Amino acid sequence: MEARLVTDDVIARIISASKRLDGEIGSVEVVPPNRKHSFNLVDGDGNTYLLYLRQNLHRDSDFSCGVWWENAVPRMCIVRYNGSAHAHRNKIEQGRISYRAYRHVATERYIQAGLKPEGFAIERTDYRDLSGAVQALHKEMNLEDEAALFLAEFPGKLI
Repeated sequence: MEARLVTDDVIARIISASKRLDGEIGSVEVVPPNRKHSFNLVDGDGNTYLLYLRQNLHRDSDFSCGVWWENAVPRMCIVRYNGSAHAHRNKIEQGRISYRAYRHVATERYIQAGLKPEGFAIERTDYRDLSGAVQALHKEMNLEDEAALFLAEFPGKLI
């Protein structure tokens, strides 16, 4: 699907679709100053996703995890959970999140404005580290048990 045609309803269906691991898990990659890992997910409709985890080697508060929808053209980040290492400004609303954890989510409004689809973010208080962000991602992106079990153990391997 063309990314510019994606609606909030499509995004909501993608977020709520049950997803499972697809293929090999792979290994941690060190790309200074970060350690990263990504792997593939698939849903029951055949949509494919890339789930990534990233942790800065020097700052515990500098982390990110998220899900890219690979079927969109070009591919689209659906959600992204960031740490508190930097501030974020929502370009349309002009609101600012100052050095707090926050979650990006793709929105039709940002797509239609020609901005990053996931440019909108809201502050989060339910996580402070990568492990907590991964738990939120697991719950909110509807990952099946196999993926959830892997993710529950994985963040510790990044540090």
